[in-house]
Amino acid sequence: MVTFHIQIRQDRVSAYILWLYMIHLFFSEDKTMI
Repeated sequence: MVTFHIQIRQDRVSAYILWLYMIHLFFSEDKTMI
């Protein structure tokens, strides 16, 4: 169960970082086209 909780935590952190990255691309869309 410990590994299961760690996996969920890592997934949530990864999703949070991905969300921030998408927001960053959204606000910098007009400045830089990737």
